[in-house]
Amino acid sequence: MNTAPECIDMTESLRRGAGRLLYNGDEGSLVLSTDGTFLLSDIQDGALLCEKIRTLCPAAPKLFTVKSDDAAAALMREFSLHDSMRCTQWVYEKGEPPCPVTADIRPLTQEHAALAASVYHDGDGAYIRDRIEHGALFGVFESDALAGFAGFHDDSSMGMLEILPPFRRRGYAAQLEAFLIAAALKEGRTPYCHVVDGNEASLHLQRKMGLTCTRLPAIWVN
Repeated sequence: MNTAPECIDMTESLRRGAGRLLYNGDEGSLVLSTDGTFLLSDIQDGALLCEKIRTLCPAAPKLFTVKSDDAAAALMREFSLHDSMRCTQWVYEKGEPPCPVTADIRPLTQEHAALAASVYHDGDGAYIRDRIEHGALFGVFESDALAGFAGFHDDSSMGMLEILPPFRRRGYAAQLEAFLIAAALKEGRTPYCHVVDGNEASLHLQRKMGLTCTRLPAIWVN
C-alpha cells in the first residue's frame, strides 16, 4: 500500500495493530479498525470507494477518514451521513525533536478532566476522561496551575491542544507540541496531526515546529 506521508494515518493504524488492511490496489487501500467502526482510505474516486466498502465491510463503519472531496461527498450520500471536517495533514519527518522541552509538562489526572473538557468543548467530557485514562493527555503547568494541554487522539495523531487564556503568548503551545513529538519519536512512531481548514494559529504552529503538509487532505466524515 501507499506509504507516502499522506497515508501516515493509515500506516500508523496498521503499525499499532489498531486496524487491518482490508483492501490494497492500484487505486488505493482500505484500512478498517479492529472493531469495524472506523475506516480509513486513500481511494479518491467516491463511487469506487463506496463499492469497495459495500463489498468488503461486514457492516457499515460509523466514522471515516478519506483523502478527497469526491470520496467524502460519496460517503455522505451512500450512508446518509451529515457531518464532515476537512483538514490538512501534517507530518514530522525528522529524527530529533524540534526544540528542547523546558516547561513543566506532566500527564493529566482525572481531577483536571472537568476543566480540560470545558476548554475543549467536549460535552460531557467522556473523550477527555478516556484520553486521561489512557495516559494520552498532558498538561503544561505554571506554578502548579494548569496553563494548557495537548495529547494523542485515539488514532495516535497529535491534537487537543488548548492554552487557557491567562497563559497565552508564552510559548506553551510550542512546548506542548515539542513534548508530543519527542514522545512519539521515543516510541518509534511518526508524529502527525490534522489541522482543520481555517485554523491559522495551528497552521502557523506546524510550520514553526518543522512539520510538512502532505499532498492530500484528511477529511473526517460521520
